[in-house]
Amino acid sequence: MNTAAAAQQSLAHHRAVLGLAPGAESDAGLLQAAFKQASVRAHPDHGGSSEAFHAVKEAAEALAKHVHEERWGTSSSSYGAGAASAQPKLLKN
Repeated sequence: MNTAAAAQQSLAHHRAVLGLAPGAESDAGLLQAAFKQASVRAHPDHGGSSEAFHAVKEAAEALAKHVHEERWGTSSSSYGAGAASAQPKLLKN
Protein backbone atom coordinates (compact mmCIF):
# COMPACT_ATOMS: atom_id res chain seq x y z
CA MET A 1 0.00 0.00 0.00
CA ASN A 2 1.44 3.39 -0.92
CA THR A 3 1.73 6.31 1.47
CA ALA A 4 -1.20 8.29 0.05
CA ALA A 5 -3.54 5.32 0.31
CA ALA A 6 -2.41 4.63 3.86
CA ALA A 7 -2.99 8.27 4.80
CA GLN A 8 -6.51 8.18 3.31
CA GLN A 9 -7.26 4.96 5.16
CA SER A 10 -6.00 6.51 8.40
CA LEU A 11 -8.18 9.59 7.87
CA ALA A 12 -11.17 7.35 7.18
CA HIS A 13 -10.51 5.48 10.43
CA HIS A 14 -10.28 8.75 12.40
CA ARG A 15 -13.54 9.97 10.86
CA ALA A 16 -15.21 6.67 11.80
CA VAL A 17 -14.01 6.95 15.41
CA LEU A 18 -15.66 10.38 15.64
CA GLY A 19 -18.68 9.47 13.50
CA LEU A 20 -17.94 12.09 10.84
CA ALA A 21 -18.79 11.94 7.15
CA PRO A 22 -15.93 12.33 4.64
CA GLY A 23 -14.92 15.97 4.39
CA ALA A 24 -16.84 17.01 7.51
CA GLU A 25 -13.61 17.56 9.44
CA SER A 26 -13.02 20.81 7.54
CA ASP A 27 -15.90 22.37 9.52
CA ALA A 28 -14.35 23.21 12.90
CA GLY A 29 -17.75 23.32 14.60
CA LEU A 30 -18.69 19.84 13.39
CA LEU A 31 -15.30 18.46 14.38
CA GLN A 32 -15.56 19.93 17.87
CA ALA A 33 -19.14 18.70 18.35
CA ALA A 34 -18.23 15.20 17.15
CA PHE A 35 -15.23 15.14 19.50
CA LYS A 36 -17.33 16.21 22.48
CA GLN A 37 -20.01 13.63 21.78
CA ALA A 38 -17.55 10.79 21.15
CA SER A 39 -15.37 11.70 24.13
CA VAL A 40 -18.34 11.58 26.51
CA ARG A 41 -19.31 8.13 25.17
CA ALA A 42 -15.73 6.84 25.41
CA HIS A 43 -14.76 8.43 28.75
CA PRO A 44 -14.01 5.93 31.53
CA ASP A 45 -16.25 7.84 33.97
CA HIS A 46 -19.20 7.32 31.61
CA GLY A 47 -18.79 3.61 30.96
CA GLY A 48 -16.09 3.80 28.29
CA SER A 49 -12.46 2.78 28.52
CA SER A 50 -9.21 4.65 28.71
CA GLU A 51 -8.14 3.16 25.38
CA ALA A 52 -11.34 4.27 23.66
CA PHE A 53 -11.02 7.79 25.08
CA HIS A 54 -7.42 8.07 23.87
CA ALA A 55 -8.48 6.83 20.43
CA VAL A 56 -11.11 9.59 20.25
CA LYS A 57 -8.59 12.20 21.34
CA GLU A 58 -6.01 10.95 18.82
CA ALA A 59 -8.60 10.97 16.02
CA ALA A 60 -9.63 14.56 16.73
CA GLU A 61 -6.02 15.73 16.89
CA ALA A 62 -5.10 13.93 13.66
CA LEU A 63 -8.06 15.36 11.76
CA ALA A 64 -7.40 18.88 13.07
CA LYS A 65 -3.75 18.55 12.03
CA HIS A 66 -4.78 17.29 8.58
CA VAL A 67 -7.10 20.25 8.06
CA HIS A 68 -4.41 22.69 9.25
CA GLU A 69 -1.79 21.19 6.92
CA GLU A 70 -4.18 21.21 3.96
CA ARG A 71 -4.98 24.84 4.58
CA TRP A 72 -1.56 26.19 5.55
CA GLY A 73 0.90 23.58 4.31
CA THR A 74 3.58 21.82 6.30
CA SER A 75 6.94 23.07 7.49
CA SER A 76 8.51 21.39 4.46
CA SER A 77 6.44 23.54 2.10
CA SER A 78 8.21 26.34 0.25
CA TYR A 79 6.55 28.97 2.44
CA GLY A 80 7.42 27.22 5.71
CA ALA A 81 10.97 26.44 4.66
CA GLY A 82 11.55 29.97 3.41
CA ALA A 83 10.14 31.57 6.53
CA ALA A 84 12.21 29.35 8.81
CA SER A 85 15.45 30.12 6.99
CA ALA A 86 14.72 33.86 6.62
CA GLN A 87 14.26 34.55 10.33
CA PRO A 88 17.94 34.24 11.37
CA LYS A 89 18.96 36.50 8.47
CA LEU A 90 16.64 39.22 9.73
CA LEU A 91 18.26 39.16 13.16
CA LYS A 92 21.82 39.63 11.87
CA ASN A 93 23.21 43.14 11.40
